[in-house]
Amino acid sequence: MKQLQVSVIIPMYNAEQYVGGCIESIQKQELSNLEIICVDDGSSDSTKAIVSEYAKKDYRVKLIECPHKSAGAARNSGIKIATGEYLAILDVDDYYHVDMLATLYDKAKAFDADIVLCKSGEIDENSGEKRDVVEWHIYEEKLPQKEVFSIKDFGKSVSAFQVCVGWAWDKLFKRDFIISNEILFQDQPSINDLLFVYSALAKADRISFVPSTLLDKRIRKKGAITTDYAQTKSHKDFLNALFALKSRLETWGIYDDIKKDYLNYALYFVKYNIEQFYGTNKLKELLNDLKSGWGEKLGIDNIECETEIICESDLVFYKDMVSGNAQEAIWLVQLRNKKEHFLFPYEEVEKGSKIILYGAGNVGRDFYFQIKHSSYCSIQAWVDKNFMQYDSQVICSLDNGLYKQYDYIVVAISEEKVFKQIEVDLLKNGVEKNKIIWRNPKYL
Repeated sequence: MKQLQVSVIIPMYNAEQYVGGCIESIQKQELSNLEIICVDDGSSDSTKAIVSEYAKKDYRVKLIECPHKSAGAARNSGIKIATGEYLAILDVDDYYHVDMLATLYDKAKAFDADIVLCKSGEIDENSGEKRDVVEWHIYEEKLPQKEVFSIKDFGKSVSAFQVCVGWAWDKLFKRDFIISNEILFQDQPSINDLLFVYSALAKADRISFVPSTLLDKRIRKKGAITTDYAQTKSHKDFLNALFALKSRLETWGIYDDIKKDYLNYALYFVKYNIEQFYGTNKLKELLNDLKSGWGEKLGIDNIECETEIICESDLVFYKDMVSGNAQEAIWLVQLRNKKEHFLFPYEEVEKGSKIILYGAGNVGRDFYFQIKHSSYCSIQAWVDKNFMQYDSQVICSLDNGLYKQYDYIVVAISEEKVFKQIEVDLLKNGVEKNKIIWRNPKYL
């Protein structure tokens, strides 16, 4: 009997809204010598019944029922029974273009590839808006300019793990390569594909790329297996995933060879998660864990050679976060994303003078970081009437600030009416009027 060319594995949980369309997108593939392995992760809706109906009409559709655990565990169950030469992992709420599998399989066979990558688009299920290609899914320009490459072919200025996202659905994997290297998904609620994808990319000798958009990811999902788990996302999941990846690379004896790629990705992903958890109680838990051992376990606490760091700002951000300057680090990220910034009143403040900066709002933050990174003058204190609302060791009350020696108090407020009231308060506190600096803020 002729071997199946591709096994498509679809984990699903309470996905009755999507499962039919997903299966049909595979049934319509130009490549027909395949199997469709639907792994139900303990659904309580009609998902299993829908799959069963498709299986009655198409022998290629197979249903596996598992107790409710995770998308990672469901994918592993599919891998165990798969018989195809190559493996495709699809999320139930996404769908393939009709030539997806044929294109990737032909590329894989032509170059005997362990992994084939491609580009992908997005569809907003609420608005119907479609993006034909999403650049950050895979940075094509950073890939080695070769038909076949490995992680060793990435340059010193590129972190291989940041070139493509650590999800599996836009990639094709040789099954023998996955099985022989015992590469599996993590059984955890979220971030369960990072270990699988980046372990495979690190171990593969032959990777190839198809510069075409071959599938679409649905955004703003409801009821998909990954989304349900993401609602209970724990910071432990991404920490466990990064540590598991580091441990796997060490076990294989290749960590030192690709240390740069791992460290840069680890710093980036820690930063990303800090930003995601900002404003929640989980941020404090995450920072405590990083400071109490996780940073060391991940290898990012004591980076031996800073020349290995491609993005120095990620390292600075991490150090600021764990050293107690969390508020400032978050603000700096937000400021980098702003298109316009308020200009510090350089003309009114003599260079080298000592100032008290009054105001920690948008204007104050712009002023603070301009001075901090230019050394134009020295900030003796950063004060705000509502200093208690900021999670910062830098911002203090006006009473504490006035104990410092200063030449000027620079009031970082946008509205003149508010400034006038602040000026009255400062004068009552004995501040000389000629030391109070304010102007209607101008944009850089």
